[in-house]
Amino acid sequence: WKYEIDRMHRLWTVWEGLSQEVRLDKQRDLARSIKWDFKNKSVFLQWPPYSNKPARKLFIANARSINPEVYAQFRKGDVIEPAKAFLVFEFNERLYGRASPAVFYTKSGKLRQFLIPHDLLTALWIQFHKVITGERSLKRCIVCKEWMDISENRKTKRVHTKCSRNQRQKKWRKKPPTGGRSNRRIKK
Repeated sequence: WKYEIDRMHRLWTVWEGLSQEVRLDKQRDLARSIKWDFKNKSVFLQWPPYSNKPARKLFIANARSINPEVYAQFRKGDVIEPAKAFLVFEFNERLYGRASPAVFYTKSGKLRQFLIPHDLLTALWIQFHKVITGERSLKRCIVCKEWMDISENRKTKRVHTKCSRNQRQKKWRKKPPTGGRSNRRIKK
């Protein structure tokens, strides 16, 4: 599980660097992670991008043995296309033989395709897969800066429901007391 969590974290970091909804520091992390070795004609992901620990090289493609047809399509020095290729290769490896496509009727009577996971770990990868393919939409909350799923909400949603509630309660608490009912008990 620890290995899989690290692997998912690595892919999440790459996806964040590619996402439109991220801060510039995440895009800089992507540029630090994707490295070109022009001498050996290869491109790889260096993980972690910066750390006290020795970094691992996870090869994406090279001119000879690892995905040479993909390597030939990259523009030299580009980090976006190699990052996308890395996501594709990793997801295909994680889902191959671990999930089965199936078709079911929805409540409205329409046919819809689903991926049925064979185990809990694959279910997590499928959830992530839905995010990177756009089937689920994520956006950062403007209050807590955490990701929120806006797939079944309006696209303009900017705040978690709990964050909105907390903000309203804070605002209400700051209001000066009015002449109405008091929060204190009335003694008889």
